[in-house]
Amino acid sequence: MISLKTVTGSAQIAAYAFDPADRVLYVRFHSSTMVYGYQAVPPEVAEAFEAAESKGKAFYALIRGKYQYTNQDLEPAEKPLI
Repeated sequence: MISLKTVTGSAQIAAYAFDPADRVLYVRFHSSTMVYGYQAVPPEVAEAFEAAESKGKAFYALIRGKYQYTNQDLEPAEKPLI
């Protein structure tokens, strides 16, 4: 089980986590209760996303439209865990 890291100061990204074994980058947006799992993300891309000052800009530049994803709906009362 992977625990999502809360993002502060981002208008779009609420939390994220990277599972290096499965190469899945999990992202939760402020506008949704869904957690999106982006598949086959290379570790260097995940590292660049994590190191980015602006997670929203990094997401659009590095992830969006480049990797397939699945999603999981979290109930509002649930903690953001995968």
